[in-house]
Amino acid sequence: MDIAAVNGPRSVVLSGDVDAVLELAARWKNKRLRVSHAFHSHLMAPMLDEFRAVAQELTYERATVPVAGQPDRVDAEYWVRHVRDAVRFHDAVEWLRAEGVTSFLEIGPDGVLSALVGRWSSVASSRPRRTGYRSRGGRTLRRDLARSARRCPAR
Repeated sequence: MDIAAVNGPRSVVLSGDVDAVLELAARWKNKRLRVSHAFHSHLMAPMLDEFRAVAQELTYERATVPVAGQPDRVDAEYWVRHVRDAVRFHDAVEWLRAEGVTSFLEIGPDGVLSALVGRWSSVASSRPRRTGYRSRGGRTLRRDLARSARRCPAR
């Protein structure tokens, strides 16, 4: 069994052998996540070499919009670690908070993680509100996202 994610002070995700995870999780209030695989656990190891081979065939570019937690250089190994290693969401939010960020935007299939951010007293501090995260070149995240959204086809 592995810690798959640390999402908050009271929100940890376990991953691995189902029986072992359920036995340990039964000790606390818990919610079983519906997932297709035991992501971020040792059970992902058998697919990592094949995943790495595919990921090495891709071309990676530097992000034009800053992404919290993303290193300066993203390559195949970054994505291999992303599949196997624990997600440190809480650490990323705390780092952003220390940098003065008070507004957060979650880009993903749902808003589960961003809902956790407001529950943390350290984030709900009285720090000055920052209206946009500055990227290299002086653009703000809000402006970059608005520009990107205008380029997306309507559904």
